[in-house]
Amino acid sequence: MKTKEYTVDRDQICVGEVIKPGMVLYSNKETDEVEARNISVYRSMMFVIDNKMWSNDLLYESPSYPILNISKVSDCSLAPIVINGAYNLSQLLRYYNFSQTLTFKDILYLRRHFFSGHFCGDNCGLFGYKEYIPMPNNRVKSVYNYNDPLKDYPTIKNRYFRRVGESVLPEELWKTMDLLGNNSLMDEFIVSEGRMNSFVPHKDEGPILKLSKLRRY
Repeated sequence: MKTKEYTVDRDQICVGEVIKPGMVLYSNKETDEVEARNISVYRSMMFVIDNKMWSNDLLYESPSYPILNISKVSDCSLAPIVINGAYNLSQLLRYYNFSQTLTFKDILYLRRHFFSGHFCGDNCGLFGYKEYIPMPNNRVKSVYNYNDPLKDYPTIKNRYFRRVGESVLPEELWKTMDLLGNNSLMDEFIVSEGRMNSFVPHKDEGPILKLSKLRRY
């Protein structure tokens, strides 16, 4: 987007990961599915898809990037920066009864509320889970730790969840929001500095401005 004074359709809002791919390869040639290898992760982006099937950033005046498995394969193969793991947020926004047309102010709320890094854990019942605090020194079974699924024992920064029933919202949404929100693995290294803003543009993207109000002449 160029200015803050825009409106977007609720059902068109997506999130994804801005990455620099080392290479883009076919994972399934019959369906034209591709995947990126040797990636450098730059940031998260909230966007809508433009007429060219590229990203249109809703928070910053950033360049449009091709989107893996949405844009043309040739565009993704040639681009130095692409969007990975695009996920449509319509199911989440419909559940919370957001209006059909959203503004920049609404987008800021979505970013701060849903991608805070703890929204999904605090509302784990929507995804069919219940938070579980294991006893010290006891191995825990049937528990999924979203912060680090390889660890079996709790630490002060980890939270554990056990499936208890059917989900209202898809589990894939939880994983996407945790991956793209503030509570990423980077927090392990910058806890003393407070939470990171996972949507801030990376320096390697070049100069990117915040959205401004419409200029009137």
